[in-house]
Amino acid sequence: MPVPEMGWGDEPVRVCRFCFKESNSTDTNADGFGSSDDQKIRVRQISEVISGTLVSVAKYPIEFIKDSTRPSYWIPDEMIKDCFVCEKEFGPRLPLHHCRACGRGVCDDCSPTLKPVKERGWDHPVRVCNSCLK
Repeated sequence: MPVPEMGWGDEPVRVCRFCFKESNSTDTNADGFGSSDDQKIRVRQISEVISGTLVSVAKYPIEFIKDSTRPSYWIPDEMIKDCFVCEKEFGPRLPLHHCRACGRGVCDDCSPTLKPVKERGWDHPVRVCNSCLK
């Protein structure tokens, strides 16, 4: 006789008949959220999903992930030393941003405006440098 299956999200998981029967019971505790065992199982399920995701992402260096998601017209970070507009040097206190219109490196003060840049595929408001606003 086949063993019933209980799903974790979209993935079915094989369990014994006793556990399956227990998981389908309508018992609730005083707070109305089900048994503490149900809550422990749910917490375990969530933690397994999170840890699996972190393990798969941790295989790649953060710079590789950042570089692979950047548009091709952006100037690479390693080639940018100072702000294209005000020429202040980037560092820990002055973070680098990319103008979504020209792709050059700019600081916060030189890119305070958000606007759509449809010719680059940005249909919603995105960071644009002061030079591209003119």
